[in-house]
Amino acid sequence: MKKLVFRAALAAAAVCSGFSGANAGQATGTLSVSATVLTQCEVSQTNAVVFPSVLSSNSSYVNAAPGSVVITCDSGHGYTVDLGNGGHFSSPWRQMVGTGNSSHLLEYQLYSDSLYSNIWGSGITGGGTVSGTGTGSAQTITVYGRIPSTATFTTDGYTDSVTVTLNY
Repeated sequence: MKKLVFRAALAAAAVCSGFSGANAGQATGTLSVSATVLTQCEVSQTNAVVFPSVLSSNSSYVNAAPGSVVITCDSGHGYTVDLGNGGHFSSPWRQMVGTGNSSHLLEYQLYSDSLYSNIWGSGITGGGTVSGTGTGSAQTITVYGRIPSTATFTTDGYTDSVTVTLNY
């Protein structure tokens, strides 16, 4: 009977001390964890540059209702916005194409200022980009359009499509 009590006491002591023949050791290692957070910028919206209706006999500049490019960039991050040449560029002018007759072309230019002195588009002689710094919120950049007084005003409707490139 003493042997039975002794064995029960020994088994109880082994359980209390955490001793187990199946889990007698311990090993450790390391797990690497990494992440990459990229600067985020996006063109979140564009609003059309719209020229008013003019008579074919017009011989003066025609200014458009301004359009805009809305961008959002991380706070503190620099960016530049470039405008492409459009679909029918002929140096030094962008050109809209007639919707009724594709051989009709109407010269125009896009500007980054309301004085029409800074042509917007690095691919155009004398043109440039618009630069800024992100705020983390949407930023609206106005686009001004002008048809030169030397343009040929042929009766038609006209359109063009210009690529907006945001570099950051």
